[in-house]
Amino acid sequence: MPSVVELQVIQGVAEVAMDNPPYQTLSNRVLAALYSTLEQVASDPGVTALVLCGSGADFCAGSELDELADPTQRASLRGLVAMLENYPKTTVAALHGKVHGGGLELAMACSARVAVGGTELGLPDVALGLLPSAGGTRRLPQLIGADRALKMITSGRSIGAAEALDCGLIDALVAADVIAAARQHVARSAPLSASEATPVNTTLPTVSADFFATWRTSMERRSGGQMAPRLAVDAVEYGLSSCRQDALDREAELGEKCSHSAQALAMQYAASAERICRVGNLDGSVTANVNTVGIVGAGTMGVAIAMVFASADIGVVLVDASQDTLQKGLQSLTSTLQRAVAAGQMDSAQSAACWFNVRGSSDYEDLKNVDLVVEAAFEDLSVKQSIFAKLDRLCDVKTILATNTSYLDIDAIAAVTQRREKVFGMHFFSPANRMKLLEVVAATQTSKETLSAALSVAKRIDKIACVVGVCFGFVGNRMFSNYTSESNLLLLEGAEPEQIDAAMTDWGMAMGPLAVADLSGLDSGYRARQMQPDAPRDERYFRPANLLVEQGRLGQKTAAGFYRYRQRQRENDGVVMDLIGREADRLGIAQRRLDPEEIQQRLIYTLINEGARILDQGIARRASDIDVIWINGYGFPRWRGGPMYHADRCGLQAVVDGLKRYHPSPIFDYQRPAAKLVRMAQAGENFAD
Repeated sequence: MPSVVELQVIQGVAEVAMDNPPYQTLSNRVLAALYSTLEQVASDPGVTALVLCGSGADFCAGSELDELADPTQRASLRGLVAMLENYPKTTVAALHGKVHGGGLELAMACSARVAVGGTELGLPDVALGLLPSAGGTRRLPQLIGADRALKMITSGRSIGAAEALDCGLIDALVAADVIAAARQHVARSAPLSASEATPVNTTLPTVSADFFATWRTSMERRSGGQMAPRLAVDAVEYGLSSCRQDALDREAELGEKCSHSAQALAMQYAASAERICRVGNLDGSVTANVNTVGIVGAGTMGVAIAMVFASADIGVVLVDASQDTLQKGLQSLTSTLQRAVAAGQMDSAQSAACWFNVRGSSDYEDLKNVDLVVEAAFEDLSVKQSIFAKLDRLCDVKTILATNTSYLDIDAIAAVTQRREKVFGMHFFSPANRMKLLEVVAATQTSKETLSAALSVAKRIDKIACVVGVCFGFVGNRMFSNYTSESNLLLLEGAEPEQIDAAMTDWGMAMGPLAVADLSGLDSGYRARQMQPDAPRDERYFRPANLLVEQGRLGQKTAAGFYRYRQRQRENDGVVMDLIGREADRLGIAQRRLDPEEIQQRLIYTLINEGARILDQGIARRASDIDVIWINGYGFPRWRGGPMYHADRCGLQAVVDGLKRYHPSPIFDYQRPAAKLVRMAQAGENFAD
């Protein structure tokens, strides 16, 4: 078995390198090997200093996901950090790639930190429902101040090497050969003797009296029901007001509270599901040779998709038959890049590189030799078929063709080409340059090679790609359609828009369904329903939404939808309830008061039910893929794990019983418990099985 920690001593300096591919994580095996190696180096009189580094692409990406539930791992990491902090020799961390979680906690315990450009430093523990538990909540504030530290810890976001140097998290930033730079740092430092060794970073920052009260108020508003960010504030406050050992003990106590919570289990499940999506579908024998991409359509989505590929250093030809639309699209790209630089999402060099990777054209002939075309034109089947027929005639035989359709039949689009095996769907989520999710839609004749190439491209552009099958709306939008249909029925039964949205945001959703509908435009859903081949005939399915569209209320873009908008600020509008109330009378629906629990259960059970149908029909490969789609594309609370994971937590029989209780005589097919859901409930199975 290969060693996971390598040691070499050169001129009195020990280089200790962690090497645990493919993720470069702190597994129990790595922790044990590190401890043994550090003990060996500490007792070697010929060694005056130690450089801690990582092999491969990263220094250390944090703890091993599959071992997070093991309390011995957390204890081992705390022991290692304590050893480094009190080490009898000078210690320098040579940082590159990812320096996350326990990896950053190890680095912060060293005497100094040197990083190369491109390094990412962060404590993403909250994304797994956890707290940094090896001194991170005390040491990070000591290095960079309490406010900056809390921003990093409670968000889980990483910072780049330049920012880390600016705020004091690292001591030096180099262009190349970080290990050589770390050795030079050692040479400039006076060696420590065992009697001189003292804990590093002993100065505590001071904060104002109301600092933590302000942070707690902020966390109550922004944490969305998550426990870990709120406890992080407690840990940092205790750490800055207590002695070192008491602070570390309190952090460990709060960390254990998080690690045993249902939220942590759900968020770790979500992370594991995302990892499966990222690597579980890839065929290693297929390498996508995609160096140039054509984007058809220079509208909002086309421009955002162009930015995604260009940011990954892939050449883009952005084509639109309208020269006016093309110019507006290129101007929009410029503005988006400027905003990204202003927000610190990329630097000016990255922005310039992205811009130079994009070439605009109004001539389809310029797509002849690209490796991949992504069509992002108007959502109309005949329009897309016309484009694909043209692309099929013009493009090289090697070119694979993708459509960004949100709803339409990709088999019908592929049918107009002579390369059906090379046609598939790439359903980006808006805004494409920021949303991580990508539904890769395998049409009936999409080849294995094309699908593998698509997934390889998705990895290159840093998207979480879920493979789904062809149906109206695929997985995400098909489920969302039923979710919003149930919302419309709740309106007819007497619930107010604000009541529905508040119930769902209180439950943990990023936005309520009606606020989302207003944001995306009620007319987009209206058009999609007109295109649906098996659209329900009962007008109650979407009657409130359809009624508003017929009244010219299209959402935020017309300053009126389910709500009224003043400078994009949402306000209740009594006109809406009057319209819906009269419509309910016409349809013979008795209105009543609905409590938040009924609203929440009806909407979430509707999602679960449609997810079960999708699995039964083979549209999704795994229940966990559905969860990934809903967490990353629709604002489902990560700490609840996704709709199918949540179903397991509720118990599938409880979901079946709830569907029957709320709809004893279902009018609509989507309200009937799915056959798969009933079968699994009767058999005592879970989706996780």
